[in-house]
Amino acid sequence: MVTLGRILITMQELPFHFNNVGRSTAALVQRYENLSRIIWWIKASGLAAGASSVGAANAGVAEAVKTGSVRAAAKKAGARVAGYGAVPEAVAQRFGARLPKGAGGGLALVVIGGVTISYYSAEREMQEIRSLVQHRFQAGQATDAEYRAIFAGQVDPVSIKKYWEIRS
Repeated sequence: MVTLGRILITMQELPFHFNNVGRSTAALVQRYENLSRIIWWIKASGLAAGASSVGAANAGVAEAVKTGSVRAAAKKAGARVAGYGAVPEAVAQRFGARLPKGAGGGLALVVIGGVTISYYSAEREMQEIRSLVQHRFQAGQATDAEYRAIFAGQVDPVSIKKYWEIRS
């Protein structure tokens, strides 16, 4: 019973681990690359709350140039950091007149919330995949190319010791 409880707690705390542990290393690398692309698009679109401070700064500068007001620029940058990105802003402006009063803001919040959850969920799954590939690489079950695809030059695979090379 203790073992079952430990497994259930692990499944709750590390949900992606149990989804990914049975996949091949090549499938994990492909999944990691897909998640990386998704995160890039979310950051570039400015949809996720807190995902891109660069986009927030750019929006603030653009507002300052457009209006000549530092206060308006700070307000715009603050809204972007809080998660009100360019796409929801455009949607609210475009469809705001057609939606019932207050629905545009609610719709934007639902979109932002969903995308933000997806963004941070993808980041968390990518961390799990990095852990799995690191373990497989040290166990001799992943190639240098697979390791490089995940860690993208952060660490040279030659410098990573395999489990059987580690001495106490």
